[in-house]
Parts: sequence; structure tokens; C-alpha cells
Amino acid sequence: MAKIKTLYIIITVLSSCLIITSVLSLYENSRPIKAQIDEAIKKFDVGFVKTVATQFYNNNLYVFYETSKGTVKIVLVKSNALETMKVEAVIGETPMYSERDVTWHGIGNAAPGDTELLYGIIFDPLVSQLILESEDDQMAHIFKIDEEKSVWYKFLDNDLSTPIIITGTDKKGKEMFYYGPYRGEK
Repeated sequence: MAKIKTLYIIITVLSSCLIITSVLSLYENSRPIKAQIDEAIKKFDVGFVKTVATQFYNNNLYVFYETSKGTVKIVLVKSNALETMKVEAVIGETPMYSERDVTWHGIGNAAPGDTELLYGIIFDPLVSQLILESEDDQMAHIFKIDEEKSVWYKFLDNDLSTPIIITGTDKKGKEMFYYGPYRGEK
């Protein structure tokens, strides 16, 4: 009889723990995804200021965010059904100040399956489009940080092509920025 009571108590305690875990998981997953992302980054980086952009690519969530040190960081954020979101890796970081109109950085040409990414900051508010000529004229994604600055990026399906050639234009298509070899050379 004592064994049955002990077993009953153990089953009751375990069931209660399972119910509490399920309720907490439901609560966490019912919160807006942006709030979950921001909380994960705040835990990872005390210098977090604000999320600038998020992008799902190859079943991964990449987050671009502004830091109190005047940089934009790119991180890989992951979660599962029973966990809250957490930062898995820092992908890149770039200063938000430059004498150039557009900065760029590239991540790629590593092991198969690694992230292939071009990204940077636009400091000229007139530049509204970036054309990645070296990447078959693909257009970059652009998101405003503030009235003067924007972050741009493009995830690539193939290895980065060299030399990197980037053209920035205004809304009417007038060239405002060019980076690459002299025209006509490749």
C-alpha cells in the first residue's frame, strides 16, 4: 500500500511539472516574435539598442540590430518548441560611421552550407537602391536605421563573386555610388 501511495505522489508531482512546463511554453510562444527576439538579444548583448531588420534564410533567422557602441551586428537566432529564443552565433558587425557613402562587408567562400552574405551601411539618404553587379545584378534589401543611415544586405545562394561591384542609385535610377574596378574592367 505504501508503494502505491509513493508511486501516486511521484506521478502527481511529475504530471504537475509537465503541466507547468507546458503552460510556460505556451505563454512564451504566445508572445509576439519581435518581443522574443529583442529579449534574446538583450540577454546576449547588454549594448542592444534596437532591432533594425530580421530575415529568414535557409531555415535560419538572422537579426540585424543597432548597438550602443555605434555598430550594427548580425546574429543567428534559434529556438525550439520548449525553449525561448537565444542567440546562436554572431555573423558580422559593422561600424555605423564612415567617410564613405556606402560600406560593405562580405561573408562567404567558406565551407559548403555556410552563410554567404554581403552587407553594409548606407550613409547617403539619397541612395535608395543598391545593385550588386558582381552578383548578377541582384538588388540588396535596404532598411532604415534613422533618417541618415540604412542597413543593406543580400544573402546569396552561391559563393561571393570577385571583384565585388556595387552601384547605388537614387529613386530615379541616377547613380549616386559606385564601388568596383574601373568601368569596363572585371
